[in-house]
Formats: sequence, C-alpha cells, structure tokens
Amino acid sequence: MPVCIRLIEAGVFRCGPLTWVTRWQSMLPRLACLIAVVLAGLGLSGSLSAQSFDLTAHGQQVIALNQLMRFHPGDDPTLAWANPAFDDSSWPLIRGNETWYAQGYPKLTGFAWYRFKVTLPNHAGPLALWVPLIATNFQIYADGRLIGENGAMPLHPRPQYGPNLVFPIPAALAHSGQPLSLAIRVWHYQWEYQLFGGLQESMQLGDASLMRDWQAQRWRTIFWANTQFNIDCLVCLLAGLGSLVLFFLRPTDREFLWFGVWEAFNVLYIISGVWCNFHSFDVIFWRLRGAILLAGLNGCLPILIRHFGRTERTRLYWAAITVALLDSAINVLVAFHGMSIFWFSVAESAMKLLLGALNCGLLFQTSKESKVEMRVFALPVAVYFLNLTAVYGAFALLTQGASRVGHYVQLFIGFTDWPFPLGTYQTTGIVVQLALFTILLFRFVRTRSDEERYKTELEAARTVQQVLVPDEIPTIPGFALASVYRPAGQVGGDFFQIIPIANGGVLVAIGDVSGKGMPAAMTVALLVGTLRTLAHYTQKPSEILAAMNQRMLARSSGGFTTCLVLTVSAAGTLTAANAGHIAPYVNGRELTLANGLPLGLSAHEQYAESVFSLGADEQLTLMTDGVVEARAAGGELLGFDRVKAMTTQSADSIVQAAQDFGQDDDITVMTLRLAIQD
Repeated sequence: MPVCIRLIEAGVFRCGPLTWVTRWQSMLPRLACLIAVVLAGLGLSGSLSAQSFDLTAHGQQVIALNQLMRFHPGDDPTLAWANPAFDDSSWPLIRGNETWYAQGYPKLTGFAWYRFKVTLPNHAGPLALWVPLIATNFQIYADGRLIGENGAMPLHPRPQYGPNLVFPIPAALAHSGQPLSLAIRVWHYQWEYQLFGGLQESMQLGDASLMRDWQAQRWRTIFWANTQFNIDCLVCLLAGLGSLVLFFLRPTDREFLWFGVWEAFNVLYIISGVWCNFHSFDVIFWRLRGAILLAGLNGCLPILIRHFGRTERTRLYWAAITVALLDSAINVLVAFHGMSIFWFSVAESAMKLLLGALNCGLLFQTSKESKVEMRVFALPVAVYFLNLTAVYGAFALLTQGASRVGHYVQLFIGFTDWPFPLGTYQTTGIVVQLALFTILLFRFVRTRSDEERYKTELEAARTVQQVLVPDEIPTIPGFALASVYRPAGQVGGDFFQIIPIANGGVLVAIGDVSGKGMPAAMTVALLVGTLRTLAHYTQKPSEILAAMNQRMLARSSGGFTTCLVLTVSAAGTLTAANAGHIAPYVNGRELTLANGLPLGLSAHEQYAESVFSLGADEQLTLMTDGVVEARAAGGELLGFDRVKAMTTQSADSIVQAAQDFGQDDDITVMTLRLAIQD
C-alpha cells in the first residue's frame, strides 16, 4: 500500500491532497507572486480543451495540469505511446487531479499511461515539471525523451515512492510557441491500496525557479501537516529520557527501563515514518522496517505492564507477546506478496483489537498497590487500539469500493488544522504517552516517599531494639548465662529478657512477635516494658503472661506473640508458663509444658505453670522458631529432631549450625546452667 495508508500508524501522511496551511503575512514577495500565478492558471484552465494545456495564455508562468488527459490502462513495452506523433484520440479522458480509483478504475493495478500536450510561450526560459506524488513507480517522457523517473519498472521492479519532485524540461525540447507532448508511464504496485493508483493531485508546469519555490513551499506545508507527529515524537523522546533517568535513580524498578525502551521504539517508528515524507523510499524495505519496529513496539507494552503491575508471566501475558509477534509477521508477509491488501487490512484490524483487549486485560491483573493506576491507564490504551481497529476496518472497506468510509479515515489523520493538523490517532497516542509517564512519575514519587518513611521507621525500630535486646548478659551470682541474637533483617521480631529476682533467682523471658519493622518493634517495647514493670510485683510466670496478654490486646492492632516466661531459683527449681512458644530443653530433653494460646488472641486465656528441677550439671536451652525453621536451598527444614540433638551445645554453636543450614527467620538462643560453687 502507499505510504499515505501504510504509514498511518507512524502518522506521516495525509490521504488525498494535503490541506494547504499558509500565513500570507509572512510570505516572501516572490512566493506571493508564485501563488498568484498558479491561482490564475487554475482559474483559466477550465477553458482549455481536453488533453491540451496552454502556458501562453495571458502571459502565465505556471499552469496547473488539473484538467482532462488521455488515459489508457495497460502498457506498451516498445514505448511507442511516448512518441509525440502517436494517435491517442481513441483513449478515454481522465482528470489529472484525482486518482484513477475515483474515476472509474477502482481495481486497476499494474501499468497505465497518461498523455497530454502543453503549448509553450515564445522565448520561454528554463521550465520544470512539479510532481506531487504518483503511485507507485513512473517514467515521464517529453516529446518521447525520458526526463524523469521514480523507482524501477518491471521486469525487475523496485516499488518506490517519491513525493514532491521537480524535473527540469530540457532546453532543447522547449520549442517556443510549439506544443510539448508529455507522456507519463505509471506502474502501480499491486500490493498497494488500489484506490491510490496514479496521480494523487494536479501537477504544475512552468518557470523552473518558481517550481523550485513551489517545491520548497510544499516541503513547508508537509512539515506543518506533520506537526502532530513531530510533537508526538518529542513527547515520546522526553518521556523516554525521563523514564531512563528514573531507572538510573531506582535500578530495581524495571518498569522505568521498559518504558524507556518502549518510547525508544516509538521515536524510531515515528522518525522513520516522517523521513519517508521527505525522501523517496523503497516500499518493501519500508515495510520490513515497519515490521521490525512494530515487533518491538507492541512486544514491549505487555512487558512494561507486567513490570509495572508486579505480576507474573501469566497466559494473558504470553498471549499478548504472541499476538504482537504475529502482527509483525503479517507485515512481513504482505511485504513479500503473501497476502492481499484487503485481507491484510482485515487481519490488522483483528490484531489491533486483540492487542487492545490483551493489554487492557493485563492492566486489570496488576497488584493491589498499583490497581487504581493501571485501571486508569486502561482507558486511553483501549481508545487507542479501538481507533486503530476501526481505521484498518475502514481501509478494508475502501479496498472494496466503499468510498463513504473515507471520511472516517480523514478524521483519523486530521480532524482539525488548529493550532496545527491533528488526528484521532496522534491525539490518543499522545494521551497514552502522557498518561503512562504521569503514572510512572507518580509511582516514583510515591515509592521515594515510602522509602524515606520506611528508612525513618527502620532507624527508629533499630534504636528501640538496641534498647530492648540486651547487648550484654547481666551477671547473676549462681548462674552461667549465654545468649545469641541474629535477626534475619535489619530489625527482627524476637526478644528476650534476663532479670535478677529475690532470693538469688533469675527470671527469663523469650518471645517472637509476628511481623517486622516498626510495628513489631513497638509491640516488643510494649511487652518488655510490661514484663520489667511486673517483675517488681510478681515473679509468677502465669501472672506475668496473663498481664502481658491483656496489655497486648488493649494496645496492639492485630498480630500475636509467642512467649515463654520462667523462673529458676538458686536451688534449681524451674517454674515455667508458655504462650504458644517452643518448649525449652534440658540436656537434650524437651520439657513438657502446659501450652496456652499466643499473646494477643484471647482475653480469657489462662496460662498454667509447670514446675521442674534443674540439676547442677544440666543445661537449660531456650530458642525461637527461627532455629527449627532454618531452611536449606532445596526447601528442607532443619526440624525438631536435628535441633533436639544440638541443644546440649553452646548457644553460639546452635546459632551457627542454624545459619549454616539456611537462616530464614530471626534466631535467638539462650542457655542457662547453675554455677558450680567452689
């Protein structure tokens, strides 16, 4: 298909004649003269006879070749139809300012010829022919002599588009006062849209310098018509660079990287498309370029959404990747003539609809923290892909002769010229870029704020924990005490306390708070404060646990805590009460305790006491579940059996063994022995 259709996604061409956008007050006098001359030519051309144009009337310097010309489908390989003496009177007439699709040849592909004559003025200076666009390849003959061409003709065709070209008329052919015979041999590439065959708008012939000025003015007009795409490219470039800067600041957030990559493909796609508006280009090469960039463009979007939503690679994700690659494959297929333009348009319409549905589905599969952001982004994405679906459907209808849908295509490309030409495609595209970048920027600001808050909380929790978890074991006459604490993170949920009591005994508490960070540290502070206060009034483990349970229910916001409280007298009497914690060991033997619910679960829980006797040569070992739940790389737990065999070792040895096996949680180990009296 021609660039004005195939580059619709890159947004670099207008269907039909371009809308002229000029600012008269800023034009040079020479250009004003040029426009006036051309308008005069347009007004006088209606009086000219068919297939003959007169440049001598009223001293014109430029004439618009927009009236009837002789036209003939097919080809003459001998090029006899280029001969000025050839009799073309039997050829039908066709206007030179419209495609042959609009003039009764909607299915014509391959070769066709235009023929007409121009009467030149006496003492004519250098002349030139301005050609806006002819689909697809063409050769121009003046009095049987080749003066210009675009692309290579069969038998070795190379389909090529060349917009806004100027071909000088050789001085030897500009016979003063004599008609100049012009013949245009056109080869329309059959895998293009048939409706765009041949001349797209009227050519201009006249003074060579004025034609160069006209060409320059047309470049400016084309540039203005592409303003929306230039702005879109600028938006993509700035958003992509901004996202890569955010990725540099937060390399762990891959959504910033993939947004930058996605925008890079957007920029390349738009730039390469706009470039084609100002240069002749090979159609097949251009299609392959489009297929590669489309694969990157459509393939990056589901990857970006997955990283942004913090989701796994689901079937929906792989389906979106597959459809993106299939969409690219269809473009490769049509480039090598494996599909008609009609079925290509139908397939592309289906692909855009599927891509829109799958990507919107991915946006609704995001994690909880980004759900609102992604669902807001789903709206412009849905509108964008629905717009593409509709326009490819319109193209399919156009290939079958339904010219009425062309109005929608024009809206797709440009529904307004203020403040610059703007179409629905680029409008939705720019909205998608800005919406996603705004969401990413909001994500970055929110994440940085969360990080700062977390850092503050972490520092506060670390400070609290340093106060609550003793660095040194107090010296208590009559007891040999040891403890080791190894948090899994910077702030753990384990705690222990060793407090001397009356009559030379010791009170020991060990526990594990659910949760991490500042909430866990505050719960530990609450429990340790309660414990140390109660130790002044009672040394009964059951009463201490009951009071700690009530305090936790009154002050905490959910969660629970396992805790073991025991006292050991100087004579070795051990009294213990347990709130869901791991039972202690004595010389490798687990003590059987009455076990109550963890703290913070039930206001009516009562904690029974168990009494044992600890001998002078026996070791009491207490620990948190981080020892038992140490996990190897293969997922195997250290387990109670292995732990039981280690409980006769020192606290350091037990902790080291658990860490070597694979620490998965906070680890705390305490040992107690009666000191041997000399």
